[in-house]
Amino acid sequence: DDVGKAVVSVIKKGVVNGVYNIAIEKLFTFPHFLLELCTFYGNGAVCWADYNAADDAYSLYPTNFKGTLSIERAKEDLDFVPTPWEDVMRDTAAFYQTAIHNHSQERDIVLSRLSENVVPAPLQ
Repeated sequence: DDVGKAVVSVIKKGVVNGVYNIAIEKLFTFPHFLLELCTFYGNGAVCWADYNAADDAYSLYPTNFKGTLSIERAKEDLDFVPTPWEDVMRDTAAFYQTAIHNHSQERDIVLSRLSENVVPAPLQ
């Protein structure tokens, strides 16, 4: 929804050659994200993630090596209002609960990549 609204805003405002980060407002480390995910599913007390870890905020898209990208320009130029984090988590969880059962090949690829690139070696 956020991307669609941003595209409409770009068209209406006639923005040309602009680069915008359309994302959630909340920044968090990957361990903190895992803790929030565990808490969402009612398992926060037993989550292994160290949410006090000093890692940089986690981001995969767009690929960047300089940390997270600000959404301030999108908010200012496009009147962008990001979806609240709680809504993003709820909708994302619902999507994956359906996808994990209906798309087993893709599920296995994602789990393999997460295991290789994200999960600490002692937990693999």
